[in-house]
Amino acid sequence: MAGRESLWENGRDEQVEVNQRALIDKVLARYSGEFTVFRELLQNADDAQATRAEIRFDTKAYMENSSLEVLADRLPNLKKDVVYQWTFKNDGMVFKEEDWNRLKKIAEGNPDEEKIGAFGVGFYSLFSVTDQPFVKSGSSWMGFYWRDGGDQLFVRRGELPNPEPPAASDGNPWTSFEMSLREPGPLPAPPIEIARFLATSLTFMNRLRDVSVYWNEKRLVRIVKELDTPRNLGVPGQLSGASPGKMMTIRGIDQTAFRMKASILRWVYTTGVAKPIISIPTPSQSNERGFFSAFFSRKQHTPTPPPVPTPAIQSEPDPFTEIESNVALNVYSAHVDVKMDRKLLQELERATKKKPSSKTVYHLIYTSKEDYDASAKEDLREFQATGSVFRSLRADMEHTGLAKVFIGQPTAQTTGVAGHMAARFIPTVERESVDLVDRHVSQWNKELLFVGGYLCRAVWEFKMSDIGRLWNENTDSTYRADLVQKCLHVMKFFSVYRAAPSSIFSDYIEAAFFACARNRTIPLLSTAGVLTRDKIRLPRHEFSGFLQQLPVIPEAIMDGVPNLMDTLTERGLVRDINFEDVLTELRSRPLSETEMINCLKWRINLNTDGVSHSADLKRQFLGAAVVTLPGATQGQGTVISLSEINNYLNPRGQFNIPTDVPLPRETLPYSISKFLTIDRLTHLFGWTELKLTDWVRFISSPDREVETNISLSPAFAERVLTIAVRGWQTMPDNIRTSITESLQQTSCIHTTKGMQKPTEAYFPTAHIFEDLPVIEFSKNAPTSRSNLEKLLLALGVRKHVDLQLVFSKMVTTGDWDIARLVEYLVAVKDMLSVEEKTRLRQTAAFPQEGQGALSKTRHLAQDLYVPDEALRQLKLPILDWKPKWKPHSEEAKFLTNVLGLKRHPPIETILELAAGEQPRAQAAFDYYLQHFDDVYAKKANGKVMESWAFVPAIHPDGSKHRSKPTEVFSKSEASIFGFSILDPAYQGSVHKLKISEQPPMEMVVARLIRNPPKSAPGAVAMFEYMSNRLAELGSGDLARLSDSAVVPYIEQKGSDMKLTMLKPTDCYFASSSQASGQFSELFHFVDFGTRANAFLRQCGVKSEPTVQEIAKFLVTNPRRFYQSSGGAERYLGILRNMAANRHLLPVRTRNELKKSAFLLCTRRQSSTSPKKSKFEDEDEDVVFSYELRKAEEIVIVDDASSYATFSVHLYGAPQEDTLEAFYEQLGSQRLSQLVSESYKPQGAADRSQFAQKTRALILERLPLFLHEHLASESRLKLVIKPEWLENDANFRVLSVRGLRLTRQLQWNNMRYDHTTEASAGGNRQGRSGPVTMWVSTSDSLDWFEVANVLCNILFQAHGVNDSLLLSTLLSTELRALKRRGYAVNRILQQQKAREDAIQAQEREHRLQAESSGLEPQQDSKQIESVANGSFLNSFNKLKDRLQGRDVSQGPSKPPSITAGPSGGSLESARPPPPPYPGQQTEFLDDEGAMPGSMPAPVMPPRLGQVSGGRVPRPEQHVTPISNIEANLNQALAACRPERGNLLHNRQEMSEVREALDEGYCDASGAVGDMIYVGNVESHRFYTKGVNDPKAIFSSKQQSLQRFSSAVIFLMGEIYGVPQTSLHIFFDLDGPLIAFNRNGSIFLNLRYYEAWHDADVQRGELGKALISWYFTLAHEIAHNLVQPHNSEHEFYFSSLCEAKLPALAGLIARL
Repeated sequence: MAGRESLWENGRDEQVEVNQRALIDKVLARYSGEFTVFRELLQNADDAQATRAEIRFDTKAYMENSSLEVLADRLPNLKKDVVYQWTFKNDGMVFKEEDWNRLKKIAEGNPDEEKIGAFGVGFYSLFSVTDQPFVKSGSSWMGFYWRDGGDQLFVRRGELPNPEPPAASDGNPWTSFEMSLREPGPLPAPPIEIARFLATSLTFMNRLRDVSVYWNEKRLVRIVKELDTPRNLGVPGQLSGASPGKMMTIRGIDQTAFRMKASILRWVYTTGVAKPIISIPTPSQSNERGFFSAFFSRKQHTPTPPPVPTPAIQSEPDPFTEIESNVALNVYSAHVDVKMDRKLLQELERATKKKPSSKTVYHLIYTSKEDYDASAKEDLREFQATGSVFRSLRADMEHTGLAKVFIGQPTAQTTGVAGHMAARFIPTVERESVDLVDRHVSQWNKELLFVGGYLCRAVWEFKMSDIGRLWNENTDSTYRADLVQKCLHVMKFFSVYRAAPSSIFSDYIEAAFFACARNRTIPLLSTAGVLTRDKIRLPRHEFSGFLQQLPVIPEAIMDGVPNLMDTLTERGLVRDINFEDVLTELRSRPLSETEMINCLKWRINLNTDGVSHSADLKRQFLGAAVVTLPGATQGQGTVISLSEINNYLNPRGQFNIPTDVPLPRETLPYSISKFLTIDRLTHLFGWTELKLTDWVRFISSPDREVETNISLSPAFAERVLTIAVRGWQTMPDNIRTSITESLQQTSCIHTTKGMQKPTEAYFPTAHIFEDLPVIEFSKNAPTSRSNLEKLLLALGVRKHVDLQLVFSKMVTTGDWDIARLVEYLVAVKDMLSVEEKTRLRQTAAFPQEGQGALSKTRHLAQDLYVPDEALRQLKLPILDWKPKWKPHSEEAKFLTNVLGLKRHPPIETILELAAGEQPRAQAAFDYYLQHFDDVYAKKANGKVMESWAFVPAIHPDGSKHRSKPTEVFSKSEASIFGFSILDPAYQGSVHKLKISEQPPMEMVVARLIRNPPKSAPGAVAMFEYMSNRLAELGSGDLARLSDSAVVPYIEQKGSDMKLTMLKPTDCYFASSSQASGQFSELFHFVDFGTRANAFLRQCGVKSEPTVQEIAKFLVTNPRRFYQSSGGAERYLGILRNMAANRHLLPVRTRNELKKSAFLLCTRRQSSTSPKKSKFEDEDEDVVFSYELRKAEEIVIVDDASSYATFSVHLYGAPQEDTLEAFYEQLGSQRLSQLVSESYKPQGAADRSQFAQKTRALILERLPLFLHEHLASESRLKLVIKPEWLENDANFRVLSVRGLRLTRQLQWNNMRYDHTTEASAGGNRQGRSGPVTMWVSTSDSLDWFEVANVLCNILFQAHGVNDSLLLSTLLSTELRALKRRGYAVNRILQQQKAREDAIQAQEREHRLQAESSGLEPQQDSKQIESVANGSFLNSFNKLKDRLQGRDVSQGPSKPPSITAGPSGGSLESARPPPPPYPGQQTEFLDDEGAMPGSMPAPVMPPRLGQVSGGRVPRPEQHVTPISNIEANLNQALAACRPERGNLLHNRQEMSEVREALDEGYCDASGAVGDMIYVGNVESHRFYTKGVNDPKAIFSSKQQSLQRFSSAVIFLMGEIYGVPQTSLHIFFDLDGPLIAFNRNGSIFLNLRYYEAWHDADVQRGELGKALISWYFTLAHEIAHNLVQPHNSEHEFYFSSLCEAKLPALAGLIARL
């Protein structure tokens, strides 16, 4: 194989052609900025060392007549007049030959490293406006053109016959670029914008100094730049000048001042554009410089007045007047040495077409505050409408994006600071932005960005150094305020904002600004001058009041540059004031009072802000903080350290110490503490409020001045006592004791005998002796009935003479009797001490009445009674009192209240007397009753009274006696149990005797068990009594009763009566179930009336035998049970109930049932009677006999055809779903599993038209059947996806001449065969193969057979009703189906579309035949195929359609049964959801069922669904009332008890919203968690959301009992539902009245209490029964239908109607 080299040698060269026009267009497409042409030409002029340049715009008229002048009275429109040629001229070096050659080469740049041009495409920007640029330089010219209008560019050169003269006498001749515009038009921008562009462009030009703009011959604009000599500034030593990559090193910085002058015609300004709305210093100006208004506002307090309006008559200004404006700027230049490795050098040379320079310069324009303010004033001149031409050069202090990066000319990249920057960045090709993408180029540019950040920082350092020097030179506050503004200007200038379009630029500038500092510091202006960061802190207002020496950032700077200050803070270059800073200043000087107040306020708030300090720091603070307190005279003051302080004065505190009294040194002066939150002082420093005891101790010291010495100054002593006595009565004992101890030993009491100690002074009332020192206070000091008096008493001041003297006088003189003694004691009672009163009570000095005058015996006052006649009758000891006894006198009160003389006998004494001998006992009993309310009520209780038999009582035999309170009761009903009853004469005094109405329930239960009733009347009386007290029965009581034989069961056999005592658990109620008639021979049924039965129900008597009990009986003797039940129909009802509740049967019982022959079945026999049975076959004269068999001997008839064939050999189960499921669970087999079928086609099978139509019909009707049946029949499980049948290869229908069906039965080790003719048959090949159906042409097609075959193939198992429904859908016309409620419009539309398509094709064939002479032909099969469409598509769309009914079908009607045309009945169509998970509850029973059975309901159509043929119509058969009753019976039988103790949400059911009557009930049963608490009769009680369920259960016993026995029990009896299926719940709020949870019904006690309990208590039951009658009907209907819809409403109404007579009869009997 030839190699590449040999192939190359044998090849030929061909030239690569470049479409030059397209290439230039693509290059120019990247030049998107304004003034691109002039930008490139200006840069080229500067590279060519030009000093002057001109831009000319020539109109067509001027080009034709160069002498044409511009006149003031006919000024051209500079915005709209058309220009035909642009000309650019410069006086740079004349083109050399290499320049001419390079000019005609695309992408070959200038290799001179000192020149800006790099890519060689700048000149070609001229092609953006012209197709034939013309260049003149020196004596030569060059023209460009496109040959023949093609895509290749050519040039032509020549010599100028008359070269242009030099631009200046000593300069170069003009080099000009003439551009005849491709499309003549107006100026590229307003002239003022062109001037502004030129001023900006001229800024960083190296040599270009003068640029002018002309309109024809008239010069519009001239910009001139003047430079000063650069000033070398050196390099700041604290900065590092090496870039991160070590590529660049700053070796020097210089500053150059330059000025620019603009001369612009007034004509240009008048045609300019309005400048942008930017704020400016004064309201009358535009908003260009609004940022700086803050500076001007400090110097001028009123805005500049608006210009004076122009006079009405004034001559127009000359438009040709030149208006001059100036700007002064400073350029800081960093001179950089460049050093890079060879690889990078090569890559940069490749990218830029020139070798990088080893030196470069980075420029920054900085505008000082003075220059900035002066430039801002330019806008106030005549051109304020357009703005100054130098607006874009001024510092961008508002960060509007005006500060640009210059690469010779300005680019679109902003700098991120307020000043322009210029450097040898390598731009993108279009020179609009800096290239930060290319790996090598970006490395150069990023290193250069470090230089920019370094230069910014260097200027910062220079400016801060100048400000610091000026600050130190002048201390004038106004001068320093100006320096703050200058510093703020610097900081705003260098505040970095996000650059655009690339934010990398500003990120690198900012990073370098901070990174170049060697010691990570920065100079900042503070309140102490320019300092480094370690000496400056951020200001905080809370420190300003006491830190006067710490340097902080001025507030003007903090407010002026918040973003920069945030950046400095984040970088750690400035920090907050810390605790050490505070300690440093506190240690340096004492604080004044005001400063100390501010300092303590800060320290207090420091802890409230969540900052906490250690105990050591607190000690340091207290030790450092010193305050100077002012003295009484100038120059005198007291210095106190906070470390000495341990308390503070609180004038509004507990002790109310005044603020003008002397205070201890350790107390914080009030002049400071009054400004502080004093409770924080305690929390922070442990200081406490100055205690009164400490102050009194301090003030009691003897070494004090006379004015404040309480032993020397009576006035001050009186004031101290007045202060000390405040709140004396509520003062704690320890404080009063301390004050007393401090003052007792001090001569602080002013008396008639001078200053005395308190124990030596007397009150003025002690006037027995004349020489006593009596206290003497001023008139303002109260001396009686005041706290001061109490204080004096506590100090020991005496109020009376010692009683010992009085007793001595009475004994020695004998002048005083008991009356006089008591009279004196009353006079001095307020002065008696506790000890003295105790001595009086313990002195036996009082005589007893009746002992005689000469008796020397004396008694204590508390052993005697007051002189009262009633007490004398009780023979009690009475005080001997000679004067008339006055019970309300002061003497009587003193004797009884102080000395203890008795007014009434104690309750123990009076009860003991009442239980004693007569007649004294009766008198004592009457005294007790008479004085009960005022004397004995509070002391009377069972514990005190239970020992005395003093209550008059009557025994059940009628005898009277006295009993203890615990042995007698007030209600007469208790006598039936043998208890004593209170004498009726004292029934009004029950509360005084403290006896109970009824005996305790445990006593009653014990007596009932010990002596149960032996007759029906006695049982009724006792049981009704117990029923009235059901709420008092505890679970233990009920358990004892349930296990005790307390129920009398009387059997009457002939004339004999037999009494048997039964346990409640062995009985059943005869009144609550029809079972009492059915099972009367099997179980014990009792009835003692409604109220008595309620008690027995709690004890365990059940409404009827449970399923478990019946099952046990059936296991032992099914034959007897069958005979007792009353026939097959009743026995079937019992089996239905057992089947419905089979989940309640224990596993052991179910296993026993499997072995028991108790199941009812039928077997076909020949009929010998002319009367046909219920199970009669229409074709044969046969009957079915009933038998009882084991489950394994019975088959479930799920194949009607096979059963008709083999029924003589089989025992069949009743054909009801629930019974079939029950039989199957016990071991019965399905007939379909025992019979096998095989089809044998006769003749050849082909796809005839008949077969294809049959297939099309099946595919058409099958979606109706699947949607209707699968939506409601969860038992049907598909084994083939319906859409799979659409494929012809998967489902074939073949016609055959005949078809034979052979069935084979395997049963009881026997085999039975039967062969018959069939009209249809089919099978599936394997488990996943195609389906084949045969249809016979020898006889009419039986659609039932077709449907049966399809159901066998489609479903795992199915019933005969499924085949009946499908056969009806197949055999009935679509319009008939539509009348029955099926949504068949889509199928009819498809048929009509098919017919229209066939007719259209027929017409087309006819027309073609007529034109060609041929007969019309048609291919109906093809048309039908097209019209049929996709089966899957039809099925899916039909499913969507079936979700709602057509409006034309009318509203839903009550359910009915519709017969199909084949005679099959749809009665057996089964409704959906069973009441128990996984259990089917469909039954049929035309004759009704026993209570508890569940016949199959015939459902009305669901709201929003098609009923599948079951929607009633007037012309169709009406549903028999027996079917509706069967449905209602099913709903009643579905009620079941709730066994759970904690009910949780049911997550599988959707929540019922308010639109579905959520305010009435929750049909989903999703009611949240409910807790079982206890039972009320047969009803379980639950709570929801209650903190203490037991307390609720206890507190609501009465209302619960009424709700349960008076309402719920009666409702359960009316509806015939088990009482155990009805439950009560209680919640705290919410709209839920009742709900149905899986057949368990819950009723809300809260609503019963709110609506009906008051009426029920009054005996008015009517409203309550009616309300809860409908509530219960609503919930029972949910056993059939869960949602609130028309179907639910139908059954609710039917149930109410069925049970209404029972309700009416009950209410009538009330």
